[in-house]
Amino acid sequence: MKKFLIDRPLSCFCLATLCVLGIPFVFYVIRFWGGCCSVDPTHWGVFGDFLNPFIGILNITVVAYLAFLVNHYQRSEDKKALREWNSEIMYTARTNGYDTLKKLPFISLKDLDRLHSKELVHVWIVIGFFQRLEILRSHTQVTEPSVSNMFGQIFTWWDINCFKCQLPDSWESFQHINSLRESIKTFASQDEVERWVRAAEADLKERDTAQPAAQPDSLQLAG
Repeated sequence: MKKFLIDRPLSCFCLATLCVLGIPFVFYVIRFWGGCCSVDPTHWGVFGDFLNPFIGILNITVVAYLAFLVNHYQRSEDKKALREWNSEIMYTARTNGYDTLKKLPFISLKDLDRLHSKELVHVWIVIGFFQRLEILRSHTQVTEPSVSNMFGQIFTWWDINCFKCQLPDSWESFQHINSLRESIKTFASQDEVERWVRAAEADLKERDTAQPAAQPDSLQLAG
């Protein structure tokens, strides 16, 4: 069904292209060449001048159609990313990842991976999602305003509560997260970003005051 929905407008576009170029050609041959193709090169030069406006219209149509296809694909990828984020797997990963961050706060993910690798699985799933989202964004496979609108607030929370303070800056994922952060800031209003940051920092402060001794205890238990 999906293939049919894509092929049908493409077929209509090809038919329209044939009409745009074919009808003027037939009309010109019948009107000026008496119904047969001329062998005089001069006539073909005049015919080329006659056809130029139609070719111009065709070029505009092609550009508009390609823009439509790109936009249609990007919108479908936007929806696909949102469905993945709201899936049961991602919901479980977000929930369990949040619990892990509360239990083991402020420790580098590099150290946590060595000491508590099993407990970090769900955090890696969340990080992996945002990495894929950034790769899609950087290759213009999703629309940047939609990414900011759909994921800006939740990304900011994870960024402040985990990525900035626990993700090693030598990792490739750190670079992806940085790029995604800048893109979201670009397409979100300053008021929105400030509101997202305040809410995330409030949660971070609550974690800090609730478990001030979590880092040493976690490291000691791991050893």
